Amino acid sequence: RSRLAIAVTERAADAVTDSRPWLQGLGPKLNRSCFRSHFAPPRLNMSMKLQKRLAASIKDCGKGRIWLDPNEANEISMANSRFNVRKLIKDGLIIRKAVKMHSR
Repeated sequence: RSRLAIAVTERAADAVTDSRPWLQGLGPKLNRSCFRSHFAPPRLNMSMKLQKRLAASIKDCGKGRIWLDPNEANEISMANSRFNVRKLIKDGLIIRKAVKMHSR
C-alpha cells in the first residue's frame, strides 16, 4: 500500500472515532477557545429586549403583552430610542396584544 492510502485510511479511522468530525485536519493543538472563535454557529435570533422594554413602557403594559413582528426583526433591532419605537408602533411592526380572557 502506498503512503497516501495509509494516510487516508488512518484519517478515516480518526474521523470515525472522533466525536467531532468537523475538527478533523485542524491539528492536535486545537483548543476550546479556538473552536469557539472560528467555528461558532451563526446567531439566528437577534436580541430585542430593549425594544420590547421600551414598547411596554410606551404602551403602558407588561413585556409579555408586546408582539414584535418576526419578519421585520432587522428593522426592529435597529430601533434604539423611544422615538424609533413609537414609529414602529405606528407602522404596526410592534403591537400590544389583547388581554387573554378566561371563558368560565
